[in-house]
Amino acid sequence: MLISFQGHVLKESRPFEGRGQFKFAVVDQVGTTLWRNDGVVGNGEPAQSIGIQVVRGVFSVTLGDKSITNMAVLTAGLFDHDHISIRIWFDAGDGVFEQLSPDTRITSVGFALKAKTIDELPDGIVSKESLGQALENVIDSNTAKTGITPAQADAIDSNTAKVAVLEQSTPISGLNGVFVSSNLQESGYTRIHSLSGDSWSSIDATNGPNGSYGQASVWDGSSMIIWGGLIGTENYIRTGATYNLATASWSEITPINVPSARSSHSAVCSDSELIVWSGLGSNGLL
Repeated sequence: MLISFQGHVLKESRPFEGRGQFKFAVVDQVGTTLWRNDGVVGNGEPAQSIGIQVVRGVFSVTLGDKSITNMAVLTAGLFDHDHISIRIWFDAGDGVFEQLSPDTRITSVGFALKAKTIDELPDGIVSKESLGQALENVIDSNTAKTGITPAQADAIDSNTAKVAVLEQSTPISGLNGVFVSSNLQESGYTRIHSLSGDSWSSIDATNGPNGSYGQASVWDGSSMIIWGGLIGTENYIRTGATYNLATASWSEITPINVPSARSSHSAVCSDSELIVWSGLGSNGLL
């Protein structure tokens, strides 16, 4: 059994950047250790650690993935306990592990792994008589729809093949080593639209903003708006520009009375207004 876990670590009140060493344990409500990443049965800090790349304070790991060095497997029996949490120890590179606080509770998503289908239940547990009348009517209606044409059967086969392609889960690397899933359905997304063309075209960079990362970008109906960001490791910026798709041209956003310089912030466009919120600045979180 695998559990995807993501967390956030700070060093001296600023998001940590680089490769850190982590130790993980699953504990119950009173703090008794149920699982440790080193596979040892017993309370306390694991003896072995796992190296994970941290990007702007964010790290991601798949607990129970035995392909990861020093990672023990997880069993579904953990979820026989009503209240379990993940406990983490972190070493920023100085050789000293500190326990992060608070522990992160595993909620209903993990417990859903224990759900059973009707086929897995003992005989006689679920009967038609135990169902509500509305559900009985739906079952009767669907049972009557048993005849389909050859064309309908071909359409079902075609759509089934498309779903199989969408459900393929292939890890891809990015963000300096953080791994994410390319399976959008597995990650909680539903595909509602596909681009009509399968091609790219370059944007003229004349009068455009300087290269940066962590900037916010929004669409106002006719233009892309870029604002803020980070150049290098400490140069937070408070400038922006708009790119008009129809005229293929850039325009500078006024620098008067702008918010403080930041990156990794949120932004939305409402009618003719750009709203910016929070982010990271030279002094930490805003």
